[in-house]
Amino acid sequence: MKTSIAKDTLIYSVGRWLIRLFSFVLLPIYTRLFSPDEYGTLEILTTFTSLLVLFSTLGLDGALSRFFCDEEYKDRQADIFSGVFLLFGLLSAGLLLGIVLGAGEVARFLQLELAHANLLRMALAAAMTSMLIDNLLRVLRLRFLATEFTIVSISYFFVSFVLTLLFILVLGFKLEGIFIARLLSDALFIPILLFMNRTYIKWTMDFPLLKEMITFGFPLLAGWLTLYGIRHTDRYFVLYYLDLEQLGYYGVAIKLANVVDVIVAGFQLAWPAYIWSRYTEQDAPENFGLIFKFMSVILFMTLVPVGLFAQELLSVLTTAKFARGADAAGLLLIGSAVSYLLTHFSIGIDVRKQSYHRITGGLLALMLNLVLNFYLVPMWGIVGAAIATIVSYTSYGAFLMLISQKMYRIPITFHRHALLWGTGLIFICLERLWYQQYQSSMMLLGSKITVVAFLASLPFLFGLLTLSEITKSYRMAKEYLTASLRLEDRNVS
Repeated sequence: MKTSIAKDTLIYSVGRWLIRLFSFVLLPIYTRLFSPDEYGTLEILTTFTSLLVLFSTLGLDGALSRFFCDEEYKDRQADIFSGVFLLFGLLSAGLLLGIVLGAGEVARFLQLELAHANLLRMALAAAMTSMLIDNLLRVLRLRFLATEFTIVSISYFFVSFVLTLLFILVLGFKLEGIFIARLLSDALFIPILLFMNRTYIKWTMDFPLLKEMITFGFPLLAGWLTLYGIRHTDRYFVLYYLDLEQLGYYGVAIKLANVVDVIVAGFQLAWPAYIWSRYTEQDAPENFGLIFKFMSVILFMTLVPVGLFAQELLSVLTTAKFARGADAAGLLLIGSAVSYLLTHFSIGIDVRKQSYHRITGGLLALMLNLVLNFYLVPMWGIVGAAIATIVSYTSYGAFLMLISQKMYRIPITFHRHALLWGTGLIFICLERLWYQQYQSSMMLLGSKITVVAFLASLPFLFGLLTLSEITKSYRMAKEYLTASLRLEDRNVS
């Protein structure tokens, strides 16, 4: 079954953009209804339950995509999904039972009050049902049911949004209202999705096939766990060395840094297909290098201004108290962007099928992350956590890029990009120091606007972009879009 990259990009982007939009729209509401302590509690609950859900998948969500689309297993698609569905259900039930019985002890381990034990139970149940929704939606996507996927995704988004507002704004529930709303929306859509995928559901498991899928998925799980560690251990250190209030501020900073995911969502989903359709061409490395340039410049010119104006943005999106998260937001933005660039353009590792390098790099970065958090969080609080994150993110990406360039070299002037991003980082740090000195962001607005204008000229001053490259990239984009539309027309006809 064929489909165009353009169509896939649109389909897959809808869900991601809606989730991020949902998150950003609710941020002003949450930060006005909840105290920093309560927001910190929400942050640690979602972080911890996502880890438990990750363990319970055994990497089978990745194996589902691999096996379901393989021509070799085309006649066994029902066995493939049924095995994943039933095993995840059994593991989830066992894990949920354990948390229900031991929620008090787990709450104490997370330094939460015993009163939060019920919240923990609801949070885990909601995380499990949401994961089930994700897998059911994934099957629609793998079946190339574009219209159905989009309609259900948008409907699910709006129902979840309305129920959340109903419980926390109208009915006056606190944190529990968030999880109750999620459970109710999941309870409504799980039967709908089960019905839509009913021909792919059996109530028996093909154990030899399931074993093969687990063998494939378990290494993926190891890689995801290391990435989870790099991205989430900072929350645990902030909670352990500081308190829930500081975790609340840090959680808001992380939320602002997630704007990176919004910007790259469409590209991230189209990029793999573009790589595998072009990497054998003679001029592919040069084209990839040009795309790297443009992605680097686009992210730089978008995210560095966000980091510079983090204080103002958080003051509008949240409250004056939560705006303290601006101290860490700029650093997290830089770390996320640089890590994204380096990891997604390390294509040599995938071309040579040596993905174990990602696990090795992840483990090294995780150890570095733990050491840095151990020393920096007690000294500098959430700023220390952000520094640990940016260093480990960048180290992970640099390790992968170093290995990748030996296997499949892309012509990239790394020193110029490092100079560009380093300059942006310096200005973000200077802005924070200036604000700490004068405690007034208003007097900085004129200076910030001037700095942004100066930073916009840096890609040209550093020789990263030329007029001929801009012209060439426009031509490449036009050809790529035209080819996708032609393929779309052939598929429709």
